[in-house]
Amino acid sequence: MTKLAKNKIPQAISHITSNLQLGDRFAFAGGNSLRFRSDTPDFKKAEEKLSTYQFARGESDSGGSNFVDENHTSSLSNREIISNLQHTEKFRPNTLKHILEGEINWRGDAMGYHTEVLENTPGKIISGTEEILNDQGIYKARVEVNGTPKTGNRGFSTFFPKDWSPQKIVDNINEAYNNRTYEFGNTYSGIGSEGIRISMYIDGNGKIISAFPSE
Repeated sequence: MTKLAKNKIPQAISHITSNLQLGDRFAFAGGNSLRFRSDTPDFKKAEEKLSTYQFARGESDSGGSNFVDENHTSSLSNREIISNLQHTEKFRPNTLKHILEGEINWRGDAMGYHTEVLENTPGKIISGTEEILNDQGIYKARVEVNGTPKTGNRGFSTFFPKDWSPQKIVDNINEAYNNRTYEFGNTYSGIGSEGIRISMYIDGNGKIISAFPSE
């Protein structure tokens, strides 16, 4: 083989791999020990990471449905899931943690917690207190955060539907924010994109302090 031909081989390989899909590149890289692309550890790891990221955004292989695959959510921490959410500009920095996980404020009070979609959260529902509010999937329950019972609102939180992804919650809050009407103090309410009325506390800079289904 001529020197010129040898020099052309890396260029040809580079051209081929650059035109392959991601999964095909994993398979191509196997060389003489080629395995089916979905059997390679690297491909499986990448596939799992992508699926978990899509869950946090409210996406799936079916083109945007909110199917929850619990086998994939465990590979990302709740902090990573929250940080991957889109269109969060209207929220204060800690608001999504407040809504999705619950928190203890500086006075030691249990606050927030308005969805059960994430696992291993500080917020928990107190057994036997759950009440269905309507046929849209809204419910309420007494909650505790890190073992501290909530005292505000008689200890209750209202909850978004159980099958809503974190991104779907964010999107509905944003829609409610855009059509909000003033109620009193710093309290507003609006209708989310799924037709659910959402109450919001908004600060003087127009940022969302908290948001939850109206009772």
